[in-house]
Amino acid sequence: MPKKTIMGSLLNTFRYERQRARDKAQRDLWDRNKLSNPVQRDGYKIESEVRVGKDGREVTYFALWKRVDEEAIEVSIDVKSEVIKLKEDKEDW
Repeated sequence: MPKKTIMGSLLNTFRYERQRARDKAQRDLWDRNKLSNPVQRDGYKIESEVRVGKDGREVTYFALWKRVDEEAIEVSIDVKSEVIKLKEDKEDW
């Protein structure tokens, strides 16, 4: 078993507290908008954005969105190739 270090413990505690704060902020956002029941959240989603300042502070913004419309695309690995004929006359370039 690896040895426990002060720095490792500090990082672990920091990650845990940061995740707890993020979860609480999202839960409060749902509660404030009367959507605490997951069944009522159809069409709603929370988007987050993290900004890190020059002084090392991290600010996470949460926004509640209502889905108005959606569309999906699929990109596959099927790639087609073809031969391109080059112009023989260089003046046309």
